[in-house]
Amino acid sequence: MDCARVCVEVDVSKEVPDTLRLRKGTYHYMEIDAETPWLPPRCKKCHVFGHECREAFEEKERKNVHEISVEEKSKNNPVMEAAFSSEAQQNIINEVESLQRRRVLLIEKLR
Repeated sequence: MDCARVCVEVDVSKEVPDTLRLRKGTYHYMEIDAETPWLPPRCKKCHVFGHECREAFEEKERKNVHEISVEEKSKNNPVMEAAFSSEAQQNIINEVESLQRRRVLLIEKLR
C-alpha cells in the first residue's frame, strides 16, 4: 500500500478528522483522505484514553460491528487544516498526487 505518512497533533476532545486540507499556493487548497491505523481506546463519556466509564461500556456492548464507506464517514467528521511549512506541504502534495486514488472500506469495531 502506497501512502504518505504525517504526524499531526489533534485536540483529544474532538473527533479525529478523516480529511486534511493542505494549502497549495495562495488561494488553492487540496483535500486528502486521512486514515488513522490505530488509536488507543477512549472513554466516550469523559474522553480519557485507556478506560471506559460504565455508561459508555454498556452502550458499546449493545452495538454490533458494521462497515461504513469513507465518503459516508467524511460527511459527519470535521475537516482539519494542517499547518505545515510550504516545503513540507509541497512534498506531501507531490507524494499524494503521485498515488492512485482509490476507495476503501473502513471497519468500525465496537467492543
